[in-house]
Amino acid sequence: MTKSSVDLAKILSTLKANGGGTSSTGPVFTKQEADYAVQSVYQQMLGRNATGNDYSKAINLVMSQSQDTSTAARQQALTNALMQSPEYKIKQDNKYLDVIYQSVANDVRNAQA
Repeated sequence: MTKSSVDLAKILSTLKANGGGTSSTGPVFTKQEADYAVQSVYQQMLGRNATGNDYSKAINLVMSQSQDTSTAARQQALTNALMQSPEYKIKQDNKYLDVIYQSVANDVRNAQA
């Protein structure tokens, strides 16, 4: 090495030691992963894919979480939001009414037998 040469290894080690040279910390969450998370939660909770305005709101919710937020925590945030939606509440009410109807239908069949 001559006196005018640059020691790249030393520069890189200094950058890393000072927190430089990296673009981000924590996990990276892509739009593709967000799309999968949104559609997965919608399928499980509402039995359909998110579309239109619902999709836009859900993607924004999932992607707006802090960078270090895990996939499970992002899905939980979306789940919590969906549980407050009128569509989810109606679906739950319908499930409850269906259970009651099935119970009454079984009682009638048993009484007729």
